[in-house]
Amino acid sequence: MEKPTHTAVSLGLLANVCSSIAIILINKWIYTQYGFPNVTLTCIHLFVTSLGLFACERADVFQSKHLPLKKMLPLALTFCGFVAFTNLSLETNTVGTYQIMKTMTTPCIIIIQERFYARSFSTQVKLTMDTENDDLVTYGFNKCKGLKICSHNVNRLECKFDEIRYNLMSTPNPPDIIGYCETFLGKNTSDREIDIPGYILQRKDRQSDGGVAGLSI
Repeated sequence: MEKPTHTAVSLGLLANVCSSIAIILINKWIYTQYGFPNVTLTCIHLFVTSLGLFACERADVFQSKHLPLKKMLPLALTFCGFVAFTNLSLETNTVGTYQIMKTMTTPCIIIIQERFYARSFSTQVKLTMDTENDDLVTYGFNKCKGLKICSHNVNRLECKFDEIRYNLMSTPNPPDIIGYCETFLGKNTSDREIDIPGYILQRKDRQSDGGVAGLSI
């Protein structure tokens, strides 16, 4: 098999990034709009991945290796569990929280490699894992003056509230008014459970399933 050119590698990396973003957004849309079962979606992912790997092998993108089943089975089960749990995370959390948690995968793998397999990694490699990103908690209002308003389509406020409150409390210049759509709040959720210090909550709950709106002012 010939060594791939720099252009081929660059195009492959670009395709990987674009397809990853597209898959995440599509999966979240499917979960939100249709309540698609997590296990079923995971099985579809694994099936499509298998087809893609088979096609790449036939196209001579890589060469497969045959390993004993006992050695390969734990890795295969771990990968299946990883896909299932990441899909479950995406179903329950916002895309931002999902991405933050997923970026922690590589640091965890390195820690496991160092602790249990006596592997070592250079400082340069470890520095590339710095996942801090101020934009995640600034709401983009750092340089804004005057009245600042933001809106969240939360699709169940209780599931995302801790993340929203943390981001607000960590933002040096937070919004003055926060709007919530699709809150799914009901009489069983008190105002204290979704209180943000410094804000006054105004909510309008729907009597049946589904939520209408809320404001933190």
